[in-house]
Amino acid sequence: EEVTIIIKALGLIADWEADRFHKLKEMVGEWPSGDFRRIVSVDPLGMHAANFASFSAGPGGWSMGMKWKYFFDFPQEYKYLQDIGVIDMLPKMKSEEEKPV
Repeated sequence: EEVTIIIKALGLIADWEADRFHKLKEMVGEWPSGDFRRIVSVDPLGMHAANFASFSAGPGGWSMGMKWKYFFDFPQEYKYLQDIGVIDMLPKMKSEEEKPV
């Protein structure tokens, strides 16, 4: 009854089973092996602690779906991004002995 503060600790632990299922070796940006046709939705590695407006995936889900659909509808746009080197600038994450992708 005399609680003055509640701390919400966020923490996600990656699962090797997801990597095995998707045969993941590397994520390029948000795409498995840089392939925009393979959709994998993952939680971010960090959290902006100044804004906890929502813990739900819903608000961003629609816009992410529209982005994925755009590349399916216009694959030449992804090719263009490859050609001008944008895809090469995206962060890459590889699995490590102790940590899945």
